[in-house]
Amino acid sequence: MYQLPKFSKLKGVSHFTSTREYGNQAFSILGVPQPADEVVENRKRFLGQLGLRIESGVGMHVGDPKIVKVDRSFASRGMISPKDAIKMEALITNTKGLFLFLVTADCHPIIFFDPITHSLGLAHGSRQMTTQKLVTLAVEQMKQEFGTNPNDLHIG
Repeated sequence: MYQLPKFSKLKGVSHFTSTREYGNQAFSILGVPQPADEVVENRKRFLGQLGLRIESGVGMHVGDPKIVKVDRSFASRGMISPKDAIKMEALITNTKGLFLFLVTADCHPIIFFDPITHSLGLAHGSRQMTTQKLVTLAVEQMKQEFGTNPNDLHIG
């Protein structure tokens, strides 16, 4: 388990990355479906080590260049079954206790945190999304939805 140092110093937000010891976390690898029950057990084991319940998260299923604002009504979507996952490239929220979950391979997770509005974003930093200015669009949507001032954002 690795905690990103920059975010470990900010009250109220943490970033974690699983290691191989927690097994496969993806419902699909290169388009090939993976055993869902195994993925769910691996996720529960990993999240359990962090004191998190799988039902309190929203899992990203990348593939559609949209940014989705989530709240408690989205809890567990994309976490327990790939069937209820929403295709997106970024999630934003200001709901306390709701965590955002992303599986990456060769792409980068991009985290946005506004300590003033207590809003959070997570984006899939692929080459395609970089050229489509996903980060700029996510910041703009956080401004509209939560009143985020871009100067207050911590982005990692």
